[in-house]
Amino acid sequence: MKERKLFLHCPSVGSFVDTSNLMVYPELANGKPEYNNNNNELVGVDFMDLSSEWWEKLSEQDFYNVDVVDFYGMNGSLEEDEKEYIEDGGVPAKFLIWESV
Repeated sequence: MKERKLFLHCPSVGSFVDTSNLMVYPELANGKPEYNNNNNELVGVDFMDLSSEWWEKLSEQDFYNVDVVDFYGMNGSLEEDEKEYIEDGGVPAKFLIWESV
């Protein structure tokens, strides 16, 4: 069965935030999250373990979007009205729906 995940794209730090568990994954050159490495191991970093450098480089817009995902996303994926709330911050947030094979 395919697994579906909703990621928030944070271009200022080249990362994606999984909205269901707040794991942060690096962005690959193809614009997708590096969810698994060659050994099929997760490569994400827990939201609470991010470096201060990551937070300092986060743009104001990405910070706003991450803050909303943190607030709304803790109990699972964001609902449509919550995605619209994120987009009300100015520049629309970019979400990526990822499906495992």
